[in-house]
Amino acid sequence: MLALLGQIQSAGDAARWRELLDRHASRADPQWRDDVIARLQGVPRRVAVLPPRLDAVLDAEGNVVDAQAVPVPDLDEQMLRDWAGY
Repeated sequence: MLALLGQIQSAGDAARWRELLDRHASRADPQWRDDVIARLQGVPRRVAVLPPRLDAVLDAEGNVVDAQAVPVPDLDEQMLRDWAGY
Protein backbone atom coordinates (compact mmCIF):
# COMPACT_ATOMS: atom_id res chain seq x y z
CA MET A 1 0.00 0.00 0.00
CA LEU A 2 2.84 2.36 0.87
CA ALA A 3 4.54 1.61 -2.44
CA LEU A 4 1.29 2.33 -4.28
CA LEU A 5 0.90 5.64 -2.49
CA GLY A 6 4.50 6.51 -3.37
CA GLN A 7 3.85 5.73 -7.05
CA ILE A 8 0.72 7.86 -7.09
CA GLN A 9 2.52 10.73 -5.39
CA SER A 10 5.58 10.61 -7.66
CA ALA A 11 3.40 10.43 -10.77
CA GLY A 12 1.10 13.20 -9.55
CA ASP A 13 -1.83 11.06 -10.68
CA ALA A 14 -4.83 12.85 -9.13
CA ALA A 15 -7.37 10.61 -10.88
CA ARG A 16 -5.77 7.45 -9.48
CA TRP A 17 -5.62 9.02 -6.04
CA ARG A 18 -9.32 9.95 -6.20
CA GLU A 19 -10.24 6.44 -7.40
CA LEU A 20 -8.28 4.89 -4.52
CA LEU A 21 -10.03 7.12 -2.00
CA ASP A 22 -13.47 6.52 -3.51
CA ARG A 23 -12.95 2.78 -3.32
CA HIS A 24 -11.36 2.44 0.15
CA ALA A 25 -11.99 5.56 2.24
CA SER A 26 -14.73 5.60 4.83
CA ARG A 27 -17.33 8.31 4.87
CA ALA A 28 -18.85 9.91 7.93
CA ASP A 29 -22.61 9.81 8.19
CA PRO A 30 -23.76 13.46 7.99
CA GLN A 31 -26.51 12.79 10.54
CA TRP A 32 -23.94 11.48 13.05
CA ARG A 33 -21.71 14.50 12.41
CA ASP A 34 -24.64 16.89 13.00
CA ASP A 35 -25.58 14.99 16.17
CA VAL A 36 -22.03 15.29 17.56
CA ILE A 37 -21.90 19.01 16.74
CA ALA A 38 -25.24 19.54 18.51
CA ARG A 39 -24.03 17.64 21.59
CA LEU A 40 -20.86 19.72 21.80
CA GLN A 41 -22.68 23.06 21.92
CA GLY A 42 -21.57 24.88 25.06
CA VAL A 43 -18.58 22.58 25.67
CA PRO A 44 -15.29 24.52 25.64
CA ARG A 45 -13.04 23.68 22.70
CA ARG A 46 -9.92 23.74 24.86
CA VAL A 47 -9.72 22.19 28.30
CA ALA A 48 -6.78 22.16 30.70
CA VAL A 49 -6.57 18.98 32.73
CA LEU A 50 -4.54 19.21 35.89
CA PRO A 51 -3.01 16.06 37.34
CA PRO A 52 -3.62 15.60 41.06
CA ARG A 53 -1.06 16.68 43.61
CA LEU A 54 0.50 13.74 45.48
CA ASP A 55 0.84 14.26 49.23
CA ALA A 56 2.81 11.90 51.42
CA VAL A 57 0.98 9.79 54.01
CA LEU A 58 3.20 9.37 57.07
CA ASP A 59 3.16 6.75 59.83
CA ALA A 60 3.62 7.51 63.56
CA GLU A 61 7.42 7.71 63.17
CA GLY A 62 7.22 10.13 60.22
CA ASN A 63 8.08 7.59 57.52
CA VAL A 64 6.33 7.80 54.19
CA VAL A 65 4.04 4.80 53.88
CA ASP A 66 1.70 5.87 51.08
CA ALA A 67 0.66 8.73 48.84
CA GLN A 68 -2.68 10.45 48.56
CA ALA A 69 -3.92 12.07 45.35
CA VAL A 70 -5.37 15.50 46.11
CA PRO A 71 -7.30 17.40 43.44
CA VAL A 72 -5.83 20.72 42.34
CA PRO A 73 -8.57 23.34 42.66
CA ASP A 74 -6.57 26.33 41.37
CA LEU A 75 -4.06 26.36 38.49
CA ASP A 76 -2.30 29.53 39.72
CA GLU A 77 -1.83 28.12 43.22
CA GLN A 78 -0.39 24.89 41.82
CA MET A 79 2.00 26.73 39.48
CA LEU A 80 3.29 28.90 42.35
CA ARG A 81 3.77 25.79 44.49
CA ASP A 82 5.64 23.99 41.68
CA TRP A 83 7.88 26.94 40.87
CA ALA A 84 8.72 27.68 44.53
CA GLY A 85 11.18 24.78 44.50
CA TYR A 86 13.22 26.18 41.62
